[in-house]
Amino acid sequence: MISLKLKHAYNQVFSDRWFDPLKMLFSATSRKALLALADQAVASGTNFFTLVIIGRLCTKEDLGLYVLVFSIAIFIINIQDSLFFTSYTVYTNRLDQAARAQYTGSVVIHYGLFAIIAMVGLALTGVTLSRYTNALPLTPLIWLLAGIIPFILLRDFGRQIEFANLRFNTALGLDSAVALVQIAVLIWLAANGWLSVRSAYATVGTVCGAAGLFWLLRVRSEISIRVSLAFAELHRSWSLGKWECASRMVTTIDMYCLYWLLAFLIDTAATGVFAACYSISV
Repeated sequence: MISLKLKHAYNQVFSDRWFDPLKMLFSATSRKALLALADQAVASGTNFFTLVIIGRLCTKEDLGLYVLVFSIAIFIINIQDSLFFTSYTVYTNRLDQAARAQYTGSVVIHYGLFAIIAMVGLALTGVTLSRYTNALPLTPLIWLLAGIIPFILLRDFGRQIEFANLRFNTALGLDSAVALVQIAVLIWLAANGWLSVRSAYATVGTVCGAAGLFWLLRVRSEISIRVSLAFAELHRSWSLGKWECASRMVTTIDMYCLYWLLAFLIDTAATGVFAACYSISV
């Protein structure tokens, strides 16, 4: 009797649709997971190959400067993601189409305000470095980052919106286009002898800006701007995302503090050597 029951249970479990490996692999949820993993691979691969191109075709000092500026950009991006998209990811799929459009419009306003704050903060940092320190190679790059940070944030903004709405295929298409164009332009610059840290970051800003604006035009019908709602949503974003923001800030500082210590205690060439070794080890 017991053996018959066990056999019945075995047949029931192994005949269920959810247990079929092929159906599990090609189910909608699995496809979305694979697309998300592919997108992360493309985004990380773009950063890695950019680092390799700078490291192989520029000087050690250039690679060190590139990594230092990259750490500032990552710090700012993490603040945007944690403050605005933690709550957006939680609440957006609970809303109907009209309410979601208004919520997305509020987050667009938040992005614009944050981009302005980031620009001003970087500009003030550039002024401080030029007046009170000897960080001459870094100062022009801080000014350049101040000019391109809205475009970098816009590209990340579009990516996070697509993630929150579970449109991983669109996010993958956006990041793939950025990867192809950015790497191609960097190789073209190197072939013509024009590759430098400045031209690399100018390329990153231009490509991210073009991709971000294209995405914004594509989804403009899904955005409804209501300034009065934006400030109420800002309070909700802050209440939910402030601890995530603090956590990411600490994590980013912990990840990149050694790069900055090497730059201040030795020089940017030491930072570049360490960045090259660390990127290969991980």
